[in-house]
Amino acid sequence: MWAAEQAKNKRLRVETRLATHLFNQDKPIPTGTIADAHTHPNALDPKPSGGDQADATRLNLPFYVVTRDAIWKAVPKQDAPVPVAGSDWWKDAWNRDKQGKLKCK
Repeated sequence: MWAAEQAKNKRLRVETRLATHLFNQDKPIPTGTIADAHTHPNALDPKPSGGDQADATRLNLPFYVVTRDAIWKAVPKQDAPVPVAGSDWWKDAWNRDKQGKLKCK
């Protein structure tokens, strides 16, 4: 999934594509893209893979990996991934939803 800013109104646009475990290099990246976000299966390490890190550096974009265990970021030109959120990252949204306080605009 690519996250892109629309310059006109500064809104975030998300474009999703069916993907395989390999980054599809033959399709263009949407204009204004600011990040990639994708998931890893539960059986895999929740951290960005070596391929994620290489693609982040090659494209000069952060690559976020979202799993139920954590959210990690591969930062361009860095060797090690950065933790974004720990194992309870989803609980705040889940609790707000149960209370009727989670609204999409």
